[in-house]
Amino acid sequence: MFTGGMGKSMAESELYRFTKKKYLLSIIFVAVICSYGEVYAINFVPRVVVSETYNDNVNLAPGNIAEEDYITQLNPGLNISSEGSRSQTQFDYRMQNIYYQNNSENDDTYHQATLNSKNELLNNRFFLDLNGSFSQKNLGTSDSISFDNLGVDERNRSNVTSYRITPYYMQKLGKFANLRLYNSDKVIDYEKNTSTVLDSNARESRLDVSNGDLFHKLQWRVSASRETTEYEGQTKETMFEDANLDVRYKVGPKTRVVIVRGYENNEYPTLLATDTKGAYWNAGITWSPTKRTHFEVLRGDRYFGNTNSLSFSHEKTNMYLNLSYKEDLSTASKYEFELIDAGGGNLALIPVATSEAFLSKSLQFKIDMKSRRSTLAFNVFRFIREYQDSDDTEQNRGASLQLRWKFADKTHLVLSEKWLYNTFRTSTRQDNVYDSKIGVEYQLDRNSFVEVTYGYLRRKSEHNQVSDPFDHNYERNILGANARFYF
Repeated sequence: MFTGGMGKSMAESELYRFTKKKYLLSIIFVAVICSYGEVYAINFVPRVVVSETYNDNVNLAPGNIAEEDYITQLNPGLNISSEGSRSQTQFDYRMQNIYYQNNSENDDTYHQATLNSKNELLNNRFFLDLNGSFSQKNLGTSDSISFDNLGVDERNRSNVTSYRITPYYMQKLGKFANLRLYNSDKVIDYEKNTSTVLDSNARESRLDVSNGDLFHKLQWRVSASRETTEYEGQTKETMFEDANLDVRYKVGPKTRVVIVRGYENNEYPTLLATDTKGAYWNAGITWSPTKRTHFEVLRGDRYFGNTNSLSFSHEKTNMYLNLSYKEDLSTASKYEFELIDAGGGNLALIPVATSEAFLSKSLQFKIDMKSRRSTLAFNVFRFIREYQDSDDTEQNRGASLQLRWKFADKTHLVLSEKWLYNTFRTSTRQDNVYDSKIGVEYQLDRNSFVEVTYGYLRRKSEHNQVSDPFDHNYERNILGANARFYF
């Protein structure tokens, strides 16, 4: 039970954490049992990475107080994958051991793990998806941030456990309709639970009934959903309820007209609206000139104002392109799982939002390309969050580029470029963060690789010197070499 105002007692908090960790172990156990039946193959791939790095700013401080150090890492890992007629499971684990030559008091061990499992429990009817991760994350963008664990400010870093269990049921109702019912329980647990970062439990339930093979020109779907989010120590939960009818009618060989009519009933603290429920509509078109190309644009009206959405995707043998824009109500918990589903690779940090609901306006463009000698991934994004209770606004903009190019026999050039722009809810401060890495990798044999890398990290901050006299600028250069062995 949540207690009013003061949150959980220490004993209740420890019980809360223990219960969630026991739940995670249960999820992993179920995944193993589900994957065991009719398994075609189980692969174990142990590995170890040894590296030596020179870091000229281990404390991520302004230039006049920056400290240099030599860092040694010994990082064993294990990847386990299994595949059967009814299940697919991937588990990866890494132990990151960091040793400092001059600052041995900062020596530490970090653990990172991911679990993804898809299981068919009842023939073409009942399914179970499991997702989990354990990692380290920045708690916010105002303190020193880094995209690795080398010399990062521990006050702004925390271990985070995230997991999700999603059972769902699917059934064909003859040729008339298809039914899908699912429930998803999501948990986020921060080891460092501060006033601006809260553990959360979320549950999303949804029922969809869509057209079957009987319909050709007309596509339709009736949906009803309910999503609730509880935060540790908070007395109120956030709730989003929705019911709608989505109709798409074919008006040309490749084009459909879209009309969506629905009603939503939401509960969250807000200063911006007198009501958080009401009828809504969306209308637009879809265009699919080929099986691998899809375009959709919608415009509508909700209780808080006009809304717009856009999506475009195009796929070829060696290329995937996607452009999307959407506006929707969200929470910090929901937002974090959206980033996980997107691959976790972009630089948008989890908002320091406590339990507030916010209107999220997200624009993303990504392109992945492959050739015989290279792979390229490029991503551009902009996230604007308008908080509904405090009337604050914050923004992330950024871009990332990753290139892997085989320019000689057994030799690759590895390049990574990242840029992140942050604004803050309660100040006029603006930060630009740049992170660049370049390396050359050489393959010694089938299971052994060596790599030499150089990295540059910089934060440039613009802020009011009177209200905020601190220097938030820093630079870091890293030169390193590593060897990777797979067994």
